[in-house]
Formats: sequence, structure tokens, C-alpha cells
Amino acid sequence: EEPIPPHARGEKGVEEDDVVYADRNLARKMGNLLTRVTSTTAAEPKTWEVSALFYNTLGNLTQARECHLKHCRALQAKGGWDRKAAALDELADAAMHCAEAHCVPLGVGPAGDTSDKTQIYTFAMWCRSAHKKVAMDGAVGSTPSGEP
Repeated sequence: EEPIPPHARGEKGVEEDDVVYADRNLARKMGNLLTRVTSTTAAEPKTWEVSALFYNTLGNLTQARECHLKHCRALQAKGGWDRKAAALDELADAAMHCAEAHCVPLGVGPAGDTSDKTQIYTFAMWCRSAHKKVAMDGAVGSTPSGEP
């Protein structure tokens, strides 16, 4: 009796091809779930953070950037971020992740990355607005005695 030939889907064999297929199927289902959650409910900041991490992992930088910015906006919408040190620190951390996502040069990302100057401009304007709010209202920072 001859051994079973490799799986018809690829050269790697049955086990490895099935794992790749299962991973893609799971990623597709997870993407659909995140899309449904973020579009049908008042999304919590954590939802946008998880979505950004998911799209970053998949290499979809355009979608990841959008989710990072929505995470920042959701943190702002909770209120108190300009008066409480912990909330301001959380927003600053989210803004850093958003900035890192925008630091990939345009056109250098993976295939399908349709980012453009508008997306970066939107993030820059959000940063300017948040900074202005902090500077105007004298927001509480995480540094002792309000020192820079």
C-alpha cells in the first residue's frame, strides 16, 4: 500500500495547509465580529483598541490607523481626560500608539494600504485639538506639581 499523497491545496502537506486555512477563517470571522460590534453599539474605547491591534496584526494599516484614532476619540468622549491624571495618561498612551501607526511612510506598507495624506492630516488635527484643550484648561498631568 502506498502512502497518502500530499494535500491538493499546497506543497506543505495536509496539516500545515489546514492550519493556514483555519487561521484565515478565524481572522475573517473575528474581523466580521469586530465590524459588527463597532458599527451596531456605542463602542467602548477598549473595543477600538482591540480592533486596532487586530488590524495591525493582519497588516491592514489603513484600518488600524482608523481604529487607533477612534480609540483616542472614544477616550476623549468619556470625559474627564483633561482633569484626571490617569485618564490623561491613558489618552496619551493611546495617542502614542496612534502616532506609531501613522509613522509608517506612505506607500511603504503592505499591499492594499490605501493611506494618504488626509488620514495623517486628520490625526495631526486631532493632536492639535487635544493639545489646545490641555493648554487652555490647564489640564492635570501625570507629573508632580504640574511640572513639565
